[in-house]
Amino acid sequence: MQRLIETGPHVGKPALTKAEILITRRCQLRCSGCSIIRVDENGKSDNAQSDREEIPMHQWNAVLENLRDVGCGFLAIYGAEPALVPQRVASFVNYATNVVHIPNSVITSGIGLTEETLDLWWDNGLKSLTMSVDALVDSIAEQASNKSSRLKTDKAYHFLSYFSTKYGKEPSFRDIEGCQTITLKNVKAIPELVRVLTDKGCWWHGDIVHWNRGQPYSKVEPLLDLKGLVFETDEDIALLRSVIEELIRMKDQGFLIHPSKVTLQDVINFGPKLTWQCCHNKEEFLGMCSIDPDGTVRICDDLQPPELRPTLNSANSAPEDLGFVVSKGKLRLYEPSVKTLAAPIVHDPIYGWELSKRFEEFKDRAKVYVRKYNCTCSWSTHQDAERIYSGRGVDLEHYVHRRIADTV
Repeated sequence: MQRLIETGPHVGKPALTKAEILITRRCQLRCSGCSIIRVDENGKSDNAQSDREEIPMHQWNAVLENLRDVGCGFLAIYGAEPALVPQRVASFVNYATNVVHIPNSVITSGIGLTEETLDLWWDNGLKSLTMSVDALVDSIAEQASNKSSRLKTDKAYHFLSYFSTKYGKEPSFRDIEGCQTITLKNVKAIPELVRVLTDKGCWWHGDIVHWNRGQPYSKVEPLLDLKGLVFETDEDIALLRSVIEELIRMKDQGFLIHPSKVTLQDVINFGPKLTWQCCHNKEEFLGMCSIDPDGTVRICDDLQPPELRPTLNSANSAPEDLGFVVSKGKLRLYEPSVKTLAAPIVHDPIYGWELSKRFEEFKDRAKVYVRKYNCTCSWSTHQDAERIYSGRGVDLEHYVHRRIADTV
């Protein structure tokens, strides 16, 4: 059944499934393949740029009120790394949980995270914690020692365990989740990881390895060599199929697996070539959006069309507006893009604090830009968000972990 907006100016219209909140572009990590951080010409984080781009909390509160108006059912709060702005996250979560009442989860690598930060976030209303478990699955894949010794030294496992142990018996506690990137290197170990996580009451979520496909401002670093990680040959795809089919069986048995069964099947159908596309027909919208630290609303964190960015002389203008990121050895540099600067681009961003009054416009724009840039992917949360938005067999209660089984 399709979710409809119950109150406010859009009552009776289809409700937004999810909003991704990029609370900051700061990060201490330089993970191979990730371009979501801000870097300067020396490959170092440009914190001054980050400061300028991050809107104050009263504007974030207005964003949240607009998301409530369009029926947003879930907030994924990340960045680059949200643990680097803990007070900002605490204020955001407080307003999201206690004022506009939208379920949310903070997604973190654990870099810069402390137990005291988790306590702060809990006290301000955080009931769900999501962490990268790529290190966990690599450990399972590569080592032969027992599960306990493999996992105890991992940062993600430590903080997931801390959060769950300290708060898991509280009535308001919702869930913990581990998320990973599915690669040819680690795919065989995923069922074992799911068993380990489920034993600890932790959900598993995974998305297939993702290369840069040339759309504007991809969060994936360009010129990246993914040889040995992507699923290319028939043998690779057969291996992926066998693992995903096992996950579907495990999901039926009650293991804590986030993606719906139909979306797991889509990992096989679309994942190796990243050929799924949101807004795939005239009637449907992708069901989600991303909101950048400067408050601009994006189609997702992996497609930020120039047409939706602030003008070049705006106080919130990002450095990418003056060029693009390229790799030179270990450095990631900005180089001027004559094509970008010379193009007759109409800059008309939609800000989060005006999303309610421009929601229909944003939905129409999303369809146009997805087609214009031929943006394709295999993001499972995006696929399920669209299915929930259009009422096709997946429900929000499963999406935010209030139930295990799919509705179909």
